[in-house]
Amino acid sequence: MNFKYMPELYWTFGYLVSLVIIIFSTGALYLFFKRRGWTGDILKAKHPDLEKAKKSGE
Repeated sequence: MNFKYMPELYWTFGYLVSLVIIIFSTGALYLFFKRRGWTGDILKAKHPDLEKAKKSGE
């Protein structure tokens, strides 16, 4: 493998910077999709059995 061409291996905070970039880009994409209305109800998914239990008072 080309490990000598991976700059984060030689930087003091290489992995930390890489992790911050990954987290930031994931959050930015999530906010972009959420503002556009493209996320739908994926995080608010309701399980049918839970809804039945709430309605029946169990």
